[in-house]
Amino acid sequence: MLRGEREFAATLHQVDAGIDTGPVLAADRYPIGPDEPFHTVLRRGLQICHRLFERCLPLVAADPAWNGEPARPSGAGPSGYFGRRELARLPRHRDHPDFGRATDLGFLADYLPELAAVLR
Repeated sequence: MLRGEREFAATLHQVDAGIDTGPVLAADRYPIGPDEPFHTVLRRGLQICHRLFERCLPLVAADPAWNGEPARPSGAGPSGYFGRRELARLPRHRDHPDFGRATDLGFLADYLPELAAVLR
C-alpha cells in the first residue's frame, strides 16, 4: 500500500522450517480500495486465504507431491511477495502520506503483536 499497490494477494505455502519461506503453491489476488485501511484489506485476505485453502486441500490430498498452480507471485518487487522478512523495513516509511492507512491494524492489533510492535 505504501508503493501504490492496487491489489493484494493471499498465498498458500509449502511448509518448511521457516515462516513464509516455503515455496508458494497458489495465490489469489484481490483489490485494495483507495481509502481502505490495512485491517480491512487484511480481513478480506483472511477470507481469501480460507477459500484458497478449501480449493487446494483436495489437490494436496489427492497428490501429496502437488507442486502448486502454474501462475504464482514470486520475488519482492514492486508487486511481489511481502512476508515476515519485510516487517523490519516498515518503519522506514513513516513519512509516507499513506503510512497511517497502510499500517492501521484496527481491531486486529491485539492479534498481531509482532507487527504492532514493529509499528510502535
